[in-house]
Amino acid sequence: MIASNEANLNHHIIKGKSENDIALLRTSIIYGANASGKSNLIKAMAFARHFIVNGVPKNENIEVHHFKLDKRQQPSRFEFEFRYNSKQYAYGFVIDKKQVNEEWLFEIGHQSEVSIFERSQNGIRFNFAYDILNLSKIAKQELLYEANHTRKNLLFLTNCKEREIEPFEMIYKWFDEVLNIILPTSKPVNIAIQSHTDFKMFFSHILKSFDLGIKKIILKRLILKTRRKYQRQLRKKSGKIFLTGKIKHILYPRLNFL
Repeated sequence: MIASNEANLNHHIIKGKSENDIALLRTSIIYGANASGKSNLIKAMAFARHFIVNGVPKNENIEVHHFKLDKRQQPSRFEFEFRYNSKQYAYGFVIDKKQVNEEWLFEIGHQSEVSIFERSQNGIRFNFAYDILNLSKIAKQELLYEANHTRKNLLFLTNCKEREIEPFEMIYKWFDEVLNIILPTSKPVNIAIQSHTDFKMFFSHILKSFDLGIKKIILKRLILKTRRKYQRQLRKKSGKIFLTGKIKHILYPRLNFL
């Protein structure tokens, strides 16, 4: 989230390299009364990310859910402001169940706002003076062709990914790889500690700072052939490790056997 002008706790602020860069908070907390919309905010972000990354099949409706108390069923508006590759962007769209009504991408700063492209019912307008759109004549024609043939129920940004249009690849990549939304229903994923030494050291440092009695993470590969032998093998091998006196805790993941 964007930092305020508060002078305290400056170590929680990520400052940009220039005066036009927007200062960001390292962490933020959203709090409020029950049923005040906290969960719905995260769900809306998750929906928007999924729509951007995956889109919808041809001739299918967009599964947007309107506010239940809004009887007018007006189109829903989503916008993200983010920093990526040392630049700040505002990307958003307006949709209903049938189509994308508006879509836009701007580069933003404290004192500037530069349009990169804007989509309306009349089509998509590009700012070819912007650096990533400094294209050849043929590349511009191809971009305009794809813009004019983007389906009504599909975002232009999503179409760029499907059609491998490079100028907007980094924007799509931020939503696909950087923006990570964890919901109560999200499934746990494996942490690639073993293949990333730096991350293993970082994870060990974090656990140590929590003062849980854990000082370091050590990974040992065990070959477990069957469910029946698995507990006996773990007790035998982990017993040898405990005898060294250096390790006090071992975490056993849940194992699934075919």
